[in-house]
Amino acid sequence: SRGALVIAAGGGAVTDLAGFAASVYMRGIRWVSAPTTFLAQIDAGLGGKTAVNLAGAKNIVGTFHQPALAVCDTAFLDSLPHAELRSGAGELVKYAMIGPGDLFRTVKKNLSKVLAGDRAALTACVSACAAYKLKLVARDERDERGVREALNFGHTAGHAFEAMSAGRLPHGEAVARGLRFALIASRGTGILSKKDYDAMDALISALRLKPALVRRDFRHFLSLVSRDKKVRGASNRFVLAAGPGRLCPAEDLDAALLKKAFEGALK
Repeated sequence: SRGALVIAAGGGAVTDLAGFAASVYMRGIRWVSAPTTFLAQIDAGLGGKTAVNLAGAKNIVGTFHQPALAVCDTAFLDSLPHAELRSGAGELVKYAMIGPGDLFRTVKKNLSKVLAGDRAALTACVSACAAYKLKLVARDERDERGVREALNFGHTAGHAFEAMSAGRLPHGEAVARGLRFALIASRGTGILSKKDYDAMDALISALRLKPALVRRDFRHFLSLVSRDKKVRGASNRFVLAAGPGRLCPAEDLDAALLKKAFEGALK
């Protein structure tokens, strides 16, 4: 009935799918988000964006449907495999890059402990990232004012890498490589200084990413980014960085620059 309640307990794919189903069933019923992975607790399970993939395009069919309640209990993370912690840390590094200085410092201080599964470090990062994301969402719930676009930093290229891996590249690791893509592109356009590039890229290096199982097909990459839901009629659109916490959108970037960033991100 319309009085039913859906409870989504799991990772970001579960909260996305269950939230989407709740949003369309009987034109919308209540749901509760109970993310149980690190990535979902700091990002995917929060904010009210619900969606599913279609024809290789990430989250292309979806709705905005806020949960009645979101519960992030870091006790769930005690049994999380290290690979899932590293994947979640990809989104964590994104928050360090897009947020204010205190968030950057929180992530930098706790990153190595997060990768080791330290409960206190995980709790500190979940709390800080969730608070920052919900602050952005409160200002731009339906992604209409450009405020939420900061949350997409690294995701346009990251989603393409994820699709090109045929499911072998975890979302957070794809995002981490998408972040490196964005940093290289930002440096190439001249808006990001070498000092800031080095400081931001060091966080990605700290993740010790495994070799990316992604086909090095640049033409396929260009096709995927041109179909991204944020492209808005341009041939490509990316969120770039002028420094930590200073982001700007860029459209129709030159193919030579994109290829340099593509190759650098997949090293």
